[in-house]
Amino acid sequence: MPESPPNDRGMCEVWRGRVGWGRETLVLSLIAAGSLLLFLATGGMWVRSYWACDRIRWNSPPKATGAPYERTSTEWEVVTRTANVQFYRAVHVSRRDDYWMFAPKPGFKLTSDGPDESSVYLTTPIGFGFTREQWTTEAMNRDVIVVFPWWSLLLTSGAIPVLFFIRNFRRRPKGCCSGCGYSLTGNTSGTCPECGTPIPQSSGPA
Repeated sequence: MPESPPNDRGMCEVWRGRVGWGRETLVLSLIAAGSLLLFLATGGMWVRSYWACDRIRWNSPPKATGAPYERTSTEWEVVTRTANVQFYRAVHVSRRDDYWMFAPKPGFKLTSDGPDESSVYLTTPIGFGFTREQWTTEAMNRDVIVVFPWWSLLLTSGAIPVLFFIRNFRRRPKGCCSGCGYSLTGNTSGTCPECGTPIPQSSGPA
């Protein structure tokens, strides 16, 4: 029995196995699309950081811990500086009976100032930084600060769409559907039986 030519069903199935199809591809497509939007948004925020320093802050409502007058609240903040992006989390603990007078108001808040070119907190030569602090004034604060350079965020968010493009648009074997990679060997209907994509004359079986 003669061997099957290299452009037959076997080659198509090998390609489909490498690239994947169906629900897996749909999920990866959504992830790649989200990463692409994040890449564009990050690039836009980096450009904007040369004109403004944005502070995106969210404070959780204070909660009682059970101790007399003790209240805790959590503050999350993202600060866009010219050199980097700062992610900040602080846990405020107070045992004062007048806590409600100076506690940060819960909710979301967005503020913008002039451009900030400083690189706050200790950072490595390539721009990353991390610190933990605990200090006491009117209340005890436990802070965690993480600093990322802009280029790292762009590289991370941009790598996923590129890898997805390489994975899904590698060259398909001849005789396979351009839409799903299904083998068109012996097909005479003019459409792919798997996904319904019309078959160009040049893609049909020899």
